Amino acid sequence: MIEIKCLEVTEFGAMRNEIAKLFKVCFGETLDSSLWEWAYLKNPTGRPIIVVALVNGNLIGHYAMIPMPFLQDDLRYLGYLSMTTMVHPEFRRYGLFKELASIAYSNALPETFVYGFPNSNSTPGFKKRLEWEISDNFQIATVSSKDFINYLSSMPENARDTLDILDKKFIDWRLSKPGTRYCADRSLIYKEYNGEIDILTTDRDAISVFEGSKKNLNLLTSDESLINSATTLKKYQFGYRNFNSSMNLSRLNPNLLMSDVF
Repeated sequence: MIEIKCLEVTEFGAMRNEIAKLFKVCFGETLDSSLWEWAYLKNPTGRPIIVVALVNGNLIGHYAMIPMPFLQDDLRYLGYLSMTTMVHPEFRRYGLFKELASIAYSNALPETFVYGFPNSNSTPGFKKRLEWEISDNFQIATVSSKDFINYLSSMPENARDTLDILDKKFIDWRLSKPGTRYCADRSLIYKEYNGEIDILTTDRDAISVFEGSKKNLNLLTSDESLINSATTLKKYQFGYRNFNSSMNLSRLNPNLLMSDVF
């Protein structure tokens, strides 16, 4: 018989090994324990929501969301990043995906929303079963520093990302991700990776940072000028579901800081 429950904070640690085993089965990779602890236990924004399915005490399903702070028109909102959705291959015909998510959503704080970046395999399930709004307008574009600077030069003065990077506790936590070194310059956050630079948030002041740089820059965008000038493109679907938040989610401006957690 399948048991489904939302974990209490005191149960997180006890389930860690089981979660790591299921992660290995589902993704073929080892779950970094320090990364797991950082994401689920040290996030200052609030309590994560972890819903699990068990058979005879063995973990067969997992749906989790961690809280993230957002800023729109100087008003602060709470959103949840959906991640590490897993169902054991032997139990993928029982509707667990929808049931786990539904319980997670019912435990979310009011006036919030959930968002994520589902891959092409899971997108149909998020749309049909979880009633997400999915956009396929976004790409990870690899561009030259020159093209990026041209884009920044035309960016409106008041343009800013909606993730609340003014929240010091949050940004200190976010930039302390294990195994990753970030560079932060005012509203610009980036990191070097494999000889290229990943742009996590954009800022017009980045013009002086990257002027004359020979390295390729990678950023998440729907801007046609960047997409048209890109040397490579990777589709990166973005989606969300509103839990009666008064935030206008159609205005969300996703960036890699919203995604680069696991």
